[in-house]
Amino acid sequence: KQELEHIETPNHIEKGEKFETEELIKKNEILEATIKKLEERAKHQEQTIFYLKADIENIRKNTLKEIQSTVHRSNVKILSLFLSVLDDYERSLDYARENKEIFEGLSITYNTFLKVLKDLEIEEIVTTGEFNPELHEAISSISSDEQEKNSISTVVQKGYSYKKQVIRPAKVIVVI
Repeated sequence: KQELEHIETPNHIEKGEKFETEELIKKNEILEATIKKLEERAKHQEQTIFYLKADIENIRKNTLKEIQSTVHRSNVKILSLFLSVLDDYERSLDYARENKEIFEGLSITYNTFLKVLKDLEIEEIVTTGEFNPELHEAISSISSDEQEKNSISTVVQKGYSYKKQVIRPAKVIVVI
């Protein structure tokens, strides 16, 4: 602004004041250089804002992924604890088969518990057919001419998955 105050305007010419062309050309060049610098600075700041917005979005996405992962791990840990309760229920049902009333009462509770697990997306791992090391844990092996090699002979403990992730592999005996 200070530079602009010293520039003589047409009003000054009309008053008869001296008008220097070279001085105006220099002042014009200074103004153009200042405008160019300001435009470059504005462009740089726009790019900085663009990158900062992208960084913020990436941080938001990464934070959301971290939260989801933490929640998933916590759910797996908690749901894994329920599996021992399920095992106990199954053993109780086996022992209660002799007493019809107790068996029926335990069955109702057991079926409700299974429904809750299903609603929580816990599924029993399939243990028929071929042994899969990603789903099954071989705790022993047997030889058999009656069963196919690498098939599951006996399930020692059921396995379960949560949202397609194994939370406890099925413990099995495999035919070799």
